[in-house]
Amino acid sequence: MFFFEWFTKLCPELSGLNRFMNVINSTYDFVRGFAEEHRKTVDFDNPRDLIDVYLKEINSTTDKDSSFYKEEGGRMHS
Repeated sequence: MFFFEWFTKLCPELSGLNRFMNVINSTYDFVRGFAEEHRKTVDFDNPRDLIDVYLKEINSTTDKDSSFYKEEGGRMHS
Protein backbone atom coordinates (compact mmCIF):
# COMPACT_ATOMS: atom_id res chain seq x y z
CA MET A 1 0.00 0.00 0.00
CA PHE A 2 2.76 2.46 0.89
CA PHE A 3 5.03 1.56 -2.02
CA PHE A 4 2.37 2.06 -4.67
CA GLU A 5 0.64 5.24 -3.56
CA TRP A 6 -0.87 5.76 -7.01
CA PHE A 7 -2.57 2.36 -6.73
CA THR A 8 -4.21 3.30 -3.41
CA LYS A 9 -5.71 6.39 -5.02
CA LEU A 10 -6.83 4.52 -8.10
CA CYS A 11 -8.26 1.49 -6.26
CA PRO A 12 -8.69 2.27 -2.55
CA GLU A 13 -10.83 -0.81 -1.89
CA LEU A 14 -8.62 -3.25 -3.75
CA SER A 15 -5.38 -1.79 -2.35
CA GLY A 16 -6.56 -2.12 1.25
CA LEU A 17 -6.55 1.63 1.87
CA ASN A 18 -10.24 1.74 2.80
CA ARG A 19 -9.81 -1.12 5.26
CA PHE A 20 -6.71 0.52 6.75
CA MET A 21 -8.54 3.85 7.17
CA ASN A 22 -11.51 2.11 8.78
CA VAL A 23 -9.21 0.53 11.38
CA ILE A 24 -7.51 3.88 12.07
CA ASN A 25 -10.84 5.70 12.42
CA SER A 26 -12.31 2.96 14.64
CA THR A 27 -9.29 3.18 16.92
CA TYR A 28 -9.60 6.98 17.00
CA ASP A 29 -13.30 6.73 17.95
CA PHE A 30 -12.50 4.19 20.68
CA VAL A 31 -9.82 6.38 22.27
CA ARG A 32 -11.88 9.53 21.82
CA GLY A 33 -14.70 7.92 23.84
CA PHE A 34 -12.33 7.39 26.77
CA ALA A 35 -11.03 10.95 26.46
CA GLU A 36 -14.56 12.40 26.49
CA GLU A 37 -15.43 10.43 29.64
CA HIS A 38 -12.21 11.57 31.32
CA ARG A 39 -12.82 15.18 30.31
CA LYS A 40 -15.97 15.21 32.47
CA THR A 41 -14.12 14.25 35.65
CA VAL A 42 -10.49 15.24 35.11
CA ASP A 43 -8.55 16.68 38.03
CA PHE A 44 -5.41 18.22 36.56
CA ASP A 45 -3.69 18.19 39.98
CA ASN A 46 -4.26 14.44 40.40
CA PRO A 47 -4.06 12.68 37.02
CA ARG A 48 -5.35 9.11 37.09
CA ASP A 49 -3.74 7.86 33.91
CA LEU A 50 -2.23 8.74 30.55
CA ILE A 51 -5.48 10.21 29.23
CA ASP A 52 -5.64 12.71 32.12
CA VAL A 53 -2.01 13.69 31.48
CA TYR A 54 -2.81 14.12 27.77
CA LEU A 55 -5.83 16.33 28.56
CA LYS A 56 -3.74 18.36 31.00
CA GLU A 57 -1.10 18.95 28.34
CA ILE A 58 -3.74 20.02 25.79
CA ASN A 59 -5.23 22.37 28.37
CA SER A 60 -1.92 24.00 29.31
CA THR A 61 -0.13 24.25 25.96
CA THR A 62 0.04 27.70 24.38
CA ASP A 63 2.70 26.94 21.77
CA LYS A 64 0.86 26.85 18.43
CA ASP A 65 3.56 24.61 16.95
CA SER A 66 3.03 21.92 19.60
CA SER A 67 1.10 18.77 18.71
CA PHE A 68 -0.77 19.30 21.99
CA TYR A 69 -2.03 22.76 21.03
CA LYS A 70 -5.82 22.73 21.21
CA GLU A 71 -7.48 19.50 20.19
CA GLU A 72 -6.82 17.25 17.27
CA GLY A 73 -9.68 17.54 14.84
CA GLY A 74 -11.83 14.79 13.43
CA ARG A 75 -11.18 11.66 11.53
CA MET A 76 -8.46 10.86 9.07
CA HIS A 77 -9.48 10.79 5.43
CA SER A 78 -8.06 8.75 2.60
